[in-house]
Amino acid sequence: MDSLSWLDNRSQNNLYLRQSSLLTNHSISLNGGNEFHAYYGSLAYTNDRSVNKTNLNRYQMNMKQDFSFSKAVKFDLTTNVSYEQSQDFILTDLPVNANLPYVMYADENGRHLSMAYLLRHDPFRSNSEALSGISLDYIPLDEPGRTKNNNTTFATRINAGLTIKLLKGLTAPEMTTFSGPFTAAMDTASATVASSAATAATSPCTDTIAPPVGSDCMRPARIAIKRAPSSSVSTPATTAAANSPTL
Repeated sequence: MDSLSWLDNRSQNNLYLRQSSLLTNHSISLNGGNEFHAYYGSLAYTNDRSVNKTNLNRYQMNMKQDFSFSKAVKFDLTTNVSYEQSQDFILTDLPVNANLPYVMYADENGRHLSMAYLLRHDPFRSNSEALSGISLDYIPLDEPGRTKNNNTTFATRINAGLTIKLLKGLTAPEMTTFSGPFTAAMDTASATVASSAATAATSPCTDTIAPPVGSDCMRPARIAIKRAPSSSVSTPATTAAANSPTL
């Protein structure tokens, strides 16, 4: 026990199983064009170094182009490309008690040490090896070099849209998404608004209430009841804007 008290694998844990985490993002964009063709593009690179020694590199390219052939015909093209590489650091079958402070991963010379004794009792392991002819030794720091944990992902997406203006206020987009009903735009207000305005402008009606039998009239005069809306109440809009956005 006295010899074990001098061992401490926390520094080896940080040296062999951990790394300083780092996340970096880099991007560049450009845009330009003229009345016929406008474009916007961007390039991005991401490097992610996790504390568990897993590394990821991601490359992305985005391009949006708008073509205006005439006031009635427009075309747009969007391209997205993504390429990703990841390298996972995995120690297979690492026993739970490998985290005990006196369990060392390497000796003072950096030679990787076996942890087979933590998985099976030595006499049983030796007997199994003799019967099977297969080594049951387990050296954790040798495992990453015996496995391949690299992943590569390539993805691309292309969206195209065509908009044709058929008549004034009527377009035929090739691609669109509706979130609810739309009201067609009108250059002039409908007759409903004029009717509502006329009703609001009529003269207020008044009436009198006789007091109960045996009671005198109230000294303060009652405020005349108005059936017209207050001037502070705005008439709600019933038409859409004259220029509605086209999806």
